[in-house]
Amino acid sequence: MAAHQIDSLPIYPEGRSCKAPTTGKILVLFANLRRHRLLDGDQHVKTFWDPITEAQRTVLHLLDVPVSQFGAES
Repeated sequence: MAAHQIDSLPIYPEGRSCKAPTTGKILVLFANLRRHRLLDGDQHVKTFWDPITEAQRTVLHLLDVPVSQFGAES
């Protein structure tokens, strides 16, 4: 976070800021994110993801994880 000049992340309930997020808090941030796969028999038709929040997008950026891994556009 310091390298990106970010003092805190809004990852607590109600979007409250956290200056030193733990691994547990980061995992909770993504806990309810779902992926749905539409199948026709055994054939994959389409994949749908829940939309990601700005806080999730920021954390993914800090971790160098492409948001496309979660179905989002850059």
